[in-house]
Amino acid sequence: MSRGRLRGPANYEQLNDNNQTGRIAIHDYRPMNVFTYLGCTILFGVIYAAFNVIWGFIAASRAQDLLNQMWVSDVGLICMLVLYLYVTLGFFYWTGRRVIHDLEVSPRGLCLCLLPFLLLECAVWSAGILHGKGDGGVWSAAWTLHTLLNYWSYPLTSSVQFYILNMSAVYLVTSLMPMAAVILGVYSLETRSRWRKWLPVIPGMAAVIIVFTFIAAFIPHSSTLSAGRYPKIDGATAAIPFAQSLIREVTGVNKAGAVQQVDFHTTHQAYLNLIHGKVDMIFAAQPSDQELELAAQQGVKLKLIPIGKDAFVFLVHRSNPVDNLSTRQIQRIYEGYIANWKEVGGEDQWIAALQREENSGSQTYMEKRVMSDLAMVKAEPQMQINFMGGLIDTVAAFYRDHNAMGYSFNYYAKEMHRRPEVKVLTIDGVVPDHATIRSGKYPFTAELYAVIREGEEDSSESSRLIRWLTGPEGTRLVESTGFVPVHSGEDEFR
Repeated sequence: MSRGRLRGPANYEQLNDNNQTGRIAIHDYRPMNVFTYLGCTILFGVIYAAFNVIWGFIAASRAQDLLNQMWVSDVGLICMLVLYLYVTLGFFYWTGRRVIHDLEVSPRGLCLCLLPFLLLECAVWSAGILHGKGDGGVWSAAWTLHTLLNYWSYPLTSSVQFYILNMSAVYLVTSLMPMAAVILGVYSLETRSRWRKWLPVIPGMAAVIIVFTFIAAFIPHSSTLSAGRYPKIDGATAAIPFAQSLIREVTGVNKAGAVQQVDFHTTHQAYLNLIHGKVDMIFAAQPSDQELELAAQQGVKLKLIPIGKDAFVFLVHRSNPVDNLSTRQIQRIYEGYIANWKEVGGEDQWIAALQREENSGSQTYMEKRVMSDLAMVKAEPQMQINFMGGLIDTVAAFYRDHNAMGYSFNYYAKEMHRRPEVKVLTIDGVVPDHATIRSGKYPFTAELYAVIREGEEDSSESSRLIRWLTGPEGTRLVESTGFVPVHSGEDEFR
């Protein structure tokens, strides 16, 4: 066995036992006293803060601009994110190697220096993401601190959120990645002979990612309409997923770009925007009488083209024993004649019959289709909910008796704003699903319309888009986004 001094953070001993070479033992580390510990901790804190500021303002902003390019394919966007992450974490990896090389402290000791940062990241993530969700007071401060500590990851998280519904775990993983990369760098130097054979792989992986990113991002893809000529569209909240899928299918933009392009308001505001010429088309339920009157006053005729069907459903809390109501029972509840759940087979509790605001899509359907010529009782202010998601949330948490009842559209309640505490009632014994909607057996089906102004030229982009929607490709898209198609795919719009 031979000994020799090697340059590095400590003295190394080369072992050649049983013809096994390449193993390195480390000894004579600098003692990890309180001053060394504080010095290493402060050093890493300064490096981390400086990196966040410099990288955030110089690289992250430019990376975000590149990721915002809608023409990049989804695969290309993911490849760009991987490349960004690879380069960023590479900095922390080499930081770990450099620190242990220069300071001559033990790897375990250096990892202890990272412990305060790990605890801080977990604490602010727990406070800001899990509990506060950015709402007021200390929770808002925690969310702000979490954002500042992870400014480097903004391009990553802001793009990934369009592909992942639950971002809580993503925020935690990205906050712990820098420390993990530093630790990897520390131990790669301690066992450097084992890592030496993998060193050529590092630039090789970067080269592969760059080439694959270039191919995936810049190969042109076919599109029916260019993003620049796509008509300006507004619509109802329940139609947002459909509109996002439509713009992706027709123009070829990536999912992140589609989410940014689809800026829908409520049904009423969408109709106002169409009537006043602020948009070219809307996707919504049928207009209310007031909206039709306003259109007539403005000299505008609306053209409604049905493209899909959905069920109009009624919601109660899951703990409510009532599973079914008849059409007449629903009408009498909203007329004000039935006020207690025991009258319809439930418990002895008053019925908190929620309503939506006037001219909303669901309120218009309720008044015109469910109540028909019957007058709805005027709702108390606390019983009128201004947002569809807010109505579902209220049913889920209404007081402690959970005695609320409300209504919504089936796709929105089951897919877009699903709450496990809420259940959908059967009506007249019929379950609202695709089969009963398609057959007409379910009593309350609602049409999703593409609405344009009368007089649109056949050559306009709006008319061209509607022809695509009523054709075979559009019919398949309507069904894949949760609606029951109205057209067969052979009867195109004229």
